[in-house]
Amino acid sequence: FPRMYDTTGTNFPPFIGSNHAGPNTRGPLTSDWTKPCPLEWTTAERDDKCISLQETIWGSEMLKRLESIKTTVDPDFMFDCYGCVGNSLPPEEKTAVDGAMFHHFHVGLLIGTLTAWLWNI
Repeated sequence: FPRMYDTTGTNFPPFIGSNHAGPNTRGPLTSDWTKPCPLEWTTAERDDKCISLQETIWGSEMLKRLESIKTTVDPDFMFDCYGCVGNSLPPEEKTAVDGAMFHHFHVGLLIGTLTAWLWNI
């Protein structure tokens, strides 16, 4: 990784294709991009101390841009899923809209509902 990318800056580069990402995929340590994220750590430790899955796919700059678009297009977070852009926001930011609490519709449920509806027409 350090031979291919500048590991001294603050803009983490995208380097994993989304089709190669799994549930345990993380980037290197946030404190040292030359060291991999240990697999023996808990999910919470990995989430806290390693570059996120989204950031390894999109890179720092593009992820910020995509999160901004997501918030603009879907302010109520109707379309939300594990590992998706905007899913890394704290729960209170996702659910509080004008002081009201909104139920999250998960993408899988939405797709299943739409598929069932299409089969019935």
